[in-house]
Amino acid sequence: MKIYFILIIYIHSIIINCQLILYDTDELINDNILQFDCLYYRVSKEKLAYQELSNVINELIPYCFRPINRNESLFRNFINTQDQKLTFEELRIYNISTKDLLSWSTPIDLVEKYQLYLDEIDLSLSNELIYNCTKPWFGLRCQYSFEYSNEYMSINDVVENEFNIKNSYIESSNMLIELPCYIHIKCNRGGKSICLDWREICNGRIDCIDEGLDESFCFDMEINECEDNEYRCHNGLCIPDEFWENGFGDADCLDRSDEFADVLYSYNCFRDPTFRCEEHSCRTNWRDFPCGDGQCVQTFNKCHNERHLSLIKSISNQGYLSINCSIAMMCLTKLIKQTHGILCETLFLNNFIYDYIKYCDFIFQFPINPVYLNHIRFLYENISEKTNIKTSIIPDYICYAHSKYIEYLLALFGKKGMHKKADLFKFKFTIFC
Repeated sequence: MKIYFILIIYIHSIIINCQLILYDTDELINDNILQFDCLYYRVSKEKLAYQELSNVINELIPYCFRPINRNESLFRNFINTQDQKLTFEELRIYNISTKDLLSWSTPIDLVEKYQLYLDEIDLSLSNELIYNCTKPWFGLRCQYSFEYSNEYMSINDVVENEFNIKNSYIESSNMLIELPCYIHIKCNRGGKSICLDWREICNGRIDCIDEGLDESFCFDMEINECEDNEYRCHNGLCIPDEFWENGFGDADCLDRSDEFADVLYSYNCFRDPTFRCEEHSCRTNWRDFPCGDGQCVQTFNKCHNERHLSLIKSISNQGYLSINCSIAMMCLTKLIKQTHGILCETLFLNNFIYDYIKYCDFIFQFPINPVYLNHIRFLYENISEKTNIKTSIIPDYICYAHSKYIEYLLALFGKKGMHKKADLFKFKFTIFC
């Protein structure tokens, strides 16, 4: 413990002097997740508290390799033939200290082991190797560097540079952003264009259109009761009472329901790697769409990282429809303003929309995927004969699999002569119109 404490004190000054030092170089398995080679991003900020006082908030954010399996552990067998390597015994003979090793960006685990060797002269550690990495390379075998890093760049510089250079979808049309997928639930999110984000689990709507597993067992959380000394978040989770309204700014509830002043939190989340964005979900009672980086928008509103386009693309999947019919329906339903290089406004102004809808079948489904839950679908009939289609259209039929939704759908869309047409359409649903 004494060794570790001394190293922690010194490493703080090293970080200020812009070194990249790895932690946890040994492979760790926590909750069946493989993790190793971590860099820690430290953030300190003041948060307004009561009576014009401020609290200092410290965050330590780990950036680690987390491959799905060991076969994907990149660079673990990397052989360095260029940089100088020394054994613990050679380092001791040359009077190299742990302070020197930290200045070489040697991983903290290896520095601790070397200090233990110096204190106890443990002969079993004599042949342990340490590489003297040439800047800006770092790691156990000098196998890592950042493409824009230099000798004077710290992990804080790397993270802040990476997030600050991000452009909003609104500002740039040439974006390529990879968003993480939650892989521990088998989920058909509606095609290859979009995958399940962890914030979409238990958010009050079914996003997995196959079995709806993202909303399974969520009712158990909703009926959860908290202790007398706890605050119950809107989603049913509990936090200690002292966390509730403990100043303005960061929320402690996963859904942010404990901080009423935190309503504009998400606008710049695409440039913010901290806890307030990365580790919070959208409020379920606001029916927001999660952008995948902490930003929450109303459905079909624009995400800075353009995840909303992935949603629209999955909804407007062409499926069995002809390309012209698909274009017409995307424009008529106001899903998007432009598709396949064609402006919807142009189709309406020149009445070309009528030429496109002629390619639609007499009866067809749009979108191809369910529009709600995992089974409610829209059907359209004889659309080419409809007259006033320059604005937007509504479906002729609503298909659903469970009779318990009858009253809900009738209240939502109205009762306008109800009859079954399941045999005609060959759908395994009861169809009401």
